[in-house]
Amino acid sequence: MRLIISPAAREDLEAVLALYYGFFKELRTRQGLPPRSIEEYKGEVEEFLEKDRIFIAF
Repeated sequence: MRLIISPAAREDLEAVLALYYGFFKELRTRQGLPPRSIEEYKGEVEEFLEKDRIFIAF
């Protein structure tokens, strides 16, 4: 198996958003808090992709 790690790009928004949302949905559920909608997290992920360095692995 070959592992490829590369910086995430704007085109990866949906994949990164799905992972990000899944993590926070699980975390908030375990904390007894209701998860926010995926649309509320979308803005955060878009900002991360523009300003920060996010890596994805395939």
